[in-house]
Amino acid sequence: MNEPAVIVEDVWKRFRLGQTGGSLRDAVPRLVRRLLRQQRSDDDEIFWALRGVSLQARPGEVLGIIGPNGAGKSTLLKLLCGILRPDRGRIRTRGRMSALIEVGAGFHPDLTGRENILLNGSILGMTRAEIDAKLDAIVEFAGLAPFIDTPIKRYSSGMVARLGFSVAAQLEPEVLLVDEVLSVGDFSFQIKCFRRMNEIRQRGTTVVFVSHNMQAVSTLCDRCVVLRRGEIFYEGPAEDATRRYLEAMGEHLCTAAADGGGKLMTVESAELADADGQATHVVQPGEQCTVRLRFRCHEDLPDAGLSLRVIHDDRTAVFDQTTAVEGDFYDLRRDQTYQATFELAANLAAGPYSIGVNLFNRHTMEFYYWADNVLKFSVPGKRLTDNLVHMDWRYQITPCDRPAIVGTTG
Repeated sequence: MNEPAVIVEDVWKRFRLGQTGGSLRDAVPRLVRRLLRQQRSDDDEIFWALRGVSLQARPGEVLGIIGPNGAGKSTLLKLLCGILRPDRGRIRTRGRMSALIEVGAGFHPDLTGRENILLNGSILGMTRAEIDAKLDAIVEFAGLAPFIDTPIKRYSSGMVARLGFSVAAQLEPEVLLVDEVLSVGDFSFQIKCFRRMNEIRQRGTTVVFVSHNMQAVSTLCDRCVVLRRGEIFYEGPAEDATRRYLEAMGEHLCTAAADGGGKLMTVESAELADADGQATHVVQPGEQCTVRLRFRCHEDLPDAGLSLRVIHDDRTAVFDQTTAVEGDFYDLRRDQTYQATFELAANLAAGPYSIGVNLFNRHTMEFYYWADNVLKFSVPGKRLTDNLVHMDWRYQITPCDRPAIVGTTG
């Protein structure tokens, strides 16, 4: 069995909250705060970003690192890069390492695309001979041949990102660290990025992939580590890890909804149930499910209509429906708690989703309440197209002089 290419052993990393630089400008206000006893104790200032993290990745494996903001993902990546050093534990990597973290970092706006390829390639550790040998491939991958001798200050932000990824994608390390860079460019370019990542994996490169995109993690990764508050919450197959993460996030959002409040209305709880009526945060494509919403009114809300939205990846509403379509409005009373139930068929493609709701006045269209994240859920599986809605379809390819070729998908 191959030896691990990445080994992280009981790694701890701490930071001192409020710590500033060592200049005289920073030292003067720090001294004043201490004299005025406004500085916190040393124990209060210590924040442990990572606590006893241990993991391994083998050659050719894509290891995903996921978790909420502040979980320690970026800190772990910086430790692997050597930007930071652990306070405890140790990190070992085998072979040449490269990082695909911030595409386009180091580009100079007054230089042409060609000149910036030479500059960026050198920054990423490529020799001049390597860059010259791969120059045509970089330009072709980026799709920027007509503009390659134009200063990049005239490029759009998408063109700059595509050029940056194209340079980094030509690296041939044994270990590659990737942080949220597969969303550059348009959809067709993103597909090229995914294919390139698969080529890198098949070549035997170990990839550590940090992302908030659960679809990308499920598609690319073999295993996944879920971090929460600096500790490993779960480690296992990528699909199971993303499910566990979304379940944990969904529970957090339900708790936040119960604790939250508004001037006119408070959502006390929100729950998604599967076809058997059991609470869940994972729904299979096409499965019947139920959204249960419990809310309390703080004022009389006459002629109220209720809308439900299903939002993909916190960006695109793929379903938006309201009781107003059926002519149903409600006179909601102050200090009264209500239960709303919505039955849906989850004809959705794989990916992360959230439920949004709003309450509005029939006549004035004034919103009594609006929220885009009362709960989160996921539809498992892999998706390599831009379809967001799952639809059964039939097709027929008919040669003029032969029987038709008929197919179906379900």
